[in-house]
Amino acid sequence: MYSAKYELNNYTKVKQKLLKINILDNTKNIEVYNFCLKEIYSLDKNLYKNIAFRVSIFKGKMELLIFFTSTKKVTFFKKIKEKLLTIFSSEILSITTPMDRIMFDEMCNLTFSSTTNRLHNSSYYIAQKQIGIDFTIGFFIEKMIDISINREWDFSYQFHLKPYTLKDKKELERYAKKYMLRLEDEVFLPDNLNKKLNSIANSISNIDFFIDEVLSFKEENREFYEMIVSNEFALKLLEYGFNELPLEYDDIAEDLTYTGLSSIDIEDISKVEQIFSSISRENLNKFLLKEPTITLKSYSQNDISKEYDIFISYSTVNTVEAEKTCFELEKSGYKCWYAPRDILPSQAYPEQIIQGIKSAKYFVLLHSKDSTISRYVVREVTKALSLKKIIIPILLDTSRPSENMEFILETCQWIDASHNNFDIKLDELKETLLRLKN
Repeated sequence: MYSAKYELNNYTKVKQKLLKINILDNTKNIEVYNFCLKEIYSLDKNLYKNIAFRVSIFKGKMELLIFFTSTKKVTFFKKIKEKLLTIFSSEILSITTPMDRIMFDEMCNLTFSSTTNRLHNSSYYIAQKQIGIDFTIGFFIEKMIDISINREWDFSYQFHLKPYTLKDKKELERYAKKYMLRLEDEVFLPDNLNKKLNSIANSISNIDFFIDEVLSFKEENREFYEMIVSNEFALKLLEYGFNELPLEYDDIAEDLTYTGLSSIDIEDISKVEQIFSSISRENLNKFLLKEPTITLKSYSQNDISKEYDIFISYSTVNTVEAEKTCFELEKSGYKCWYAPRDILPSQAYPEQIIQGIKSAKYFVLLHSKDSTISRYVVREVTKALSLKKIIIPILLDTSRPSENMEFILETCQWIDASHNNFDIKLDELKETLLRLKN
């Protein structure tokens, strides 16, 4: 197996190995993906300088790439390869390791032309003082993977873990406390933002890794992937005054993608940046994928000669409820327009949403505290109202609608599913639709 040699910015010389896994059977994607992550998480942190994990979707198939960077001779790849070949047959996956530099570089390259963005959590300033947020794409990467496979959109997500030594962590913990004292002394911070920043600074004692995250996708699909990130971002951080997405397209994003090294090892990363780009081993478990409980019709199974009956509007946080609504309604014979399933590749996302609303007879809104602050949901409801669609809101929780949403929906009859009775209320939705139909 070929090893690439690098000299880090602190003059440490390291070797890097690659392992590529092509999953041939899509029904095994989650099992293989989770197996590889668990093997990475269980690895002794003292054995490596940096480890990076890339999941790519290319023409509807999943590819995994592991970058292992160390100063030591480690048999990690040999062991993980043996385990994979013992558990999974050659019909399920194939494994490749580079034999020379040319093959190594080819494996590092993405298999599609892409726009590459890195997560830069400390890209914000208040009164010229650098601040940041604790935002992690890995927590909701499952949604992007599902969409990419189902729509056969080329996509890649990569994260890098650089272990902190006990000394590193103690130094960063001390710096974080001083940083917050200095910030509170020099800048006026709204109370909720102050509490949020203090919470992040105080959690440094629990961290294990510095983390880099990189997203790559085709330019024509940018709007859709950024919409998912934007929704998650708004739900978690809008209340603290953060509006701009912390995604940056720059040389560092490219370097991270193709070298598999940590940004700490190739750039001058400040302590502030480390505070807001650190993660615990426990939180890495949220990167694991879950087996789906419901399998929706694919887009190709939808009868395009038939008009849509229902447009389903929801926040991505309520994907479970949205999928169940779509599944139950289609089981009852209704044809639903449901994003992302019914989004066509290479076409503008907003235009397709509008067309979907126009083409449906009824508009079902899954209302929650999350949908209230989703600008996409508000736009969809506003459009449905302007087209005089019959709007049926389902209340998922007890949160009050925003003033804007309350005004729009004041004449609608709500279905209250806020008391752990969602399944029962889906039957009520079907009855409502039947009455309207008759």
